Amino acid sequence: MSLEEKNQDERRDYYSRIAPQYEECALKATGYVAHEVVPHRLMQLYDKTGPLDVLDLGCGTGMGSLPFIERGDKVTGMDFSPGMLEECKKRNFKDLICQNINEELTVADKSFDLAICIGAFEFVESSIFVFNQVYAKLRSGGIFAFTVPTSAEPCERLKIKHFTADGIKEDLILTRFEILETDTIFGWETGHLQTLDGKAKGEHEKVEYSVFYVRK
Repeated sequence: MSLEEKNQDERRDYYSRIAPQYEECALKATGYVAHEVVPHRLMQLYDKTGPLDVLDLGCGTGMGSLPFIERGDKVTGMDFSPGMLEECKKRNFKDLICQNINEELTVADKSFDLAICIGAFEFVESSIFVFNQVYAKLRSGGIFAFTVPTSAEPCERLKIKHFTADGIKEDLILTRFEILETDTIFGWETGHLQTLDGKAKGEHEKVEYSVFYVRK
């Protein structure tokens, strides 16, 4: 079954099934760097000392949280896939929550210094909704760092969301975030999806990410 045939429930089961080999097949084999680039830049932009409270939306196996965990921050991971959260238990998260990030976030308002959403915006239904939710959960001066896919053709074929940088900027203005910095980095290759389904790799198409660092 290809990714475009999977509805939300099927995607949840799919990501739970592939969770044990996700990092090796889907990330390392494709040269994925967002889980390292984004956290380290966020640490540079936020000048307060820790331990900090960090919220990781769509945390997957926890690769994006690892730099924060390793320096002693208190990280709450949130993902809709129980299998992914099982993998997260191998890492020292403060808390793990199984929920869809398109729903109201079940954490307290003004309880986080930092928030990240790396490699999960592909499944966001409304960017404005997510921005408003994150804004409420951050403390004053808190920073949200997130990646958005901007390569239209492969995303459309896979029936996952893609965005324009200008569109995201307009939505951020509406939700009162201050844009600190933007960047463009490599996201992922479509060929790894076939590998995770136990098939030979198909044609490789690269998906670029725009990265936004925004402050409350």
